[in-house]
Amino acid sequence: MSNWRDMLTIGLLPVAAVVFLAYIAVKSILTAPAAQNYSLLGFVVVGLVLIFVARFGGKSEFFRIKRESWRPGED
Repeated sequence: MSNWRDMLTIGLLPVAAVVFLAYIAVKSILTAPAAQNYSLLGFVVVGLVLIFVARFGGKSEFFRIKRESWRPGED
């Protein structure tokens, strides 16, 4: 990081946002009725099952995309 502004915008603000969103999510889950939490759990489980079906059953092209990364000197 070249200066304090980069550290703030690239490092601290995203971390603060994650902490804030996690706080709000945990607080709302703890105060929600049981039926609402079971509904949330159902959506998470169905979503994970669909991801695995798309990955292994459907042979989705999305999971075959090569990851890109930057290497110094390959500009």
